[in-house]
Amino acid sequence: MPRRPQREYTPKQRAAADLRNEKRRERYHRDKTYRKKLKKNFRRYYRDNLQKDVAVDRRTIVDGQGRKFLSIGKVAELINRKPETLRKYHNESFLPTPKFYDTRGWRLYTKSQAELLMTAFKMFDSGKLKSLTEVGIYVRKGWSDAKDEED
Repeated sequence: MPRRPQREYTPKQRAAADLRNEKRRERYHRDKTYRKKLKKNFRRYYRDNLQKDVAVDRRTIVDGQGRKFLSIGKVAELINRKPETLRKYHNESFLPTPKFYDTRGWRLYTKSQAELLMTAFKMFDSGKLKSLTEVGIYVRKGWSDAKDEED
């Protein structure tokens, strides 16, 4: 919800507003039912007006062409690893590096790349893949198809 521009007040109007606000503050601290009522009203106002504008997931990025990408943090969360661990796997060449980066240099993954990583690490955690080298081989087999996908 856009904010209204600040209105200019005369000193007399400002003093009257300050006095009203001071009385409200005093009543808020003194009167428990008044405090409860204000909190309830604010919750309702927030739910009805403000909550719709809150970003649900800031780790999903949409580029100018409408393609959706996941940040390294989101992918790391999906595979139950830390982002630093995922970066280490890329730097040590266990995993291929993603093709897409944002303006900050953050690695961006397509949905299919994230799903491929999720599958590989589920297999690794369950014991079907015995080492990170095997995980890397499994991921590289499907990575070439996944990196060129445009969601």
